[in-house]
Amino acid sequence: MTRRHADESGWQDQAGYSRAVRRGNIITVSGTTATGPDGAALHPGDTGAQARACLDRISRALAALGGGLDDVVRTVVYLAPGASWQQAAQAHRDVLGAVALGVAGDAADVLARCRVLHRLGARHLSFGPPLGPDPVTAIRQLGDQVLPALEEIS
Repeated sequence: MTRRHADESGWQDQAGYSRAVRRGNIITVSGTTATGPDGAALHPGDTGAQARACLDRISRALAALGGGLDDVVRTVVYLAPGASWQQAAQAHRDVLGAVALGVAGDAADVLARCRVLHRLGARHLSFGPPLGPDPVTAIRQLGDQVLPALEEIS
């Protein structure tokens, strides 16, 4: 069974999408912006407040479909030119820090994300068992490419 959630942003009817959709035990949330019902930007010039508005909208959508922030396994953040990634990252950490999202991707992706986490103040990164079709290759990539590069920044 599929359940859909629309919110007050007004974009769903105009663009033909749902804020969030639940099918079985999976909930997906559409791209979320900090806009009011009239389509105007909320908190102009305050990236942190805009990020918090987005995360609050996401949290409400998840709750409406029986989920919560502790169920989140992946987020993607897009910023407009000139927006403060530091403020967006702080809002993300404030709202989702306890969730401890995983870092996934190829060696370059993992390294890039780990570098960002380091810049944000992380002093400990734990790597769990790699998932995917070839865990042995993933372990080799961590050992050969990611960990040596991380040692250089610590």
